[in-house]
Amino acid sequence: MPEFISKIQYKICEKGEFFDEQPRSLDETLAIIKSFPWDVQRGADVQLSGPGVVIKNEAGAYLKVALYFNGKFSIYYLDAGDYLYEYHTPDLIDECQKVQEFFEGNLNLERFDKHFFNIGNKAHFITRSFEYRINPVKEYFRISSIGVMATFYFVVICFAAMQPGFPIIFAVLFLCVAIFLLFTDAMTIKVYTKAKNLSITISKGADNFLFNDGAGPVKYLKSDILELNIYGEAGGRNKQILTIMELIFKNGATIKFPGMLIDPLEFLMKLPEDVKRNNFKQNTFYRKSVWEY
Repeated sequence: MPEFISKIQYKICEKGEFFDEQPRSLDETLAIIKSFPWDVQRGADVQLSGPGVVIKNEAGAYLKVALYFNGKFSIYYLDAGDYLYEYHTPDLIDECQKVQEFFEGNLNLERFDKHFFNIGNKAHFITRSFEYRINPVKEYFRISSIGVMATFYFVVICFAAMQPGFPIIFAVLFLCVAIFLLFTDAMTIKVYTKAKNLSITISKGADNFLFNDGAGPVKYLKSDILELNIYGEAGGRNKQILTIMELIFKNGATIKFPGMLIDPLEFLMKLPEDVKRNNFKQNTFYRKSVWEY
């Protein structure tokens, strides 16, 4: 008998985050659709990653029963070729009929609207792991690029020093830029060396998350977080990779990790709004928190 996997998505979830994913029969799937708290979940954006129940068949097609405007419901159908179809109904009766057709392999798409653009839709249906690790290739390229740039400026300084009448102000300027790049490179290398074995598994909708400092994953609860200290920039082009985030828990425990592991703005989005946030912005040229990390 064909296997159908179903999973639940709430309005607190982010794209690719689901709960209670497991094989279910048609009757079991209809039961969770009917018992889903539709009224409570209204108020969220009507979109592919909105609240609802997602079902996958063995052919790789997905059917999602979701919310629509004005108390109505939607059905999204993503076929195995990644083409998306959408259908709206005033109540769940028709939705459940479409679910039955999907299970029986004879889904009628006559009243569905086919989306013209079909790029990136599948990411709303597949389950993400939400595990964040440092990419060594990316960081090696970043460190090498900064080093090459610093070398370039030093070569320019040396060449300029041999030219008669070259303005000293430009030589000093190039020297300052080269020194700045070297400091940035040194900080990047230090953070990478310290954090290369770290990982964090965290999503927006789940209260628990895993942090691995290299000795093995440890489970934490967001509800146990007392405050978050942010040392450096929370956003900005490449500035956040040297930002250090420190979580302080109610029992006194602390964990630290850099923006190189997970973007600070993305991490902040995953935390409850009542977590106290302390942002200590520091000069990019010298960040004490990086050297102490």
